[in-house]
Amino acid sequence: MSFRIEDLGDSDNSHKINGWNWRPTLELIRFFDVIDEERLEMMGYNATGVTVTEEEAVEIGFRLLALLSSRMSEGDRVGLDLKLTNAPDDGAFHRDDLAKNYGASYDWLTTFAEFCMSCKGFEVS
Repeated sequence: MSFRIEDLGDSDNSHKINGWNWRPTLELIRFFDVIDEERLEMMGYNATGVTVTEEEAVEIGFRLLALLSSRMSEGDRVGLDLKLTNAPDDGAFHRDDLAKNYGASYDWLTTFAEFCMSCKGFEVS
């Protein structure tokens, strides 16, 4: 499953992200306490059209950039439990422990933070 994150001010400015990276990203947003729980829940399903305001997006971007600069390095990933690891994704599907399949990469979080800082709000579809 993948998600499309589209700038409300520029439909050409969008990102497609898989669920393995998106779910931990949502957990970070939940931790930041910027978006209400109802919208966060809906953002976990594609094609719902949930929107995030420009102000909320900037706050998410600001907090992500702070996390990236203070606690993460190139090659790190954040899991569903918000724990950091520098172990590379082995590409295997872990049936016995599904949480091992999730990891928001440093590169994705950097891209998303920059997007949040420059967009006019965004829609998740």
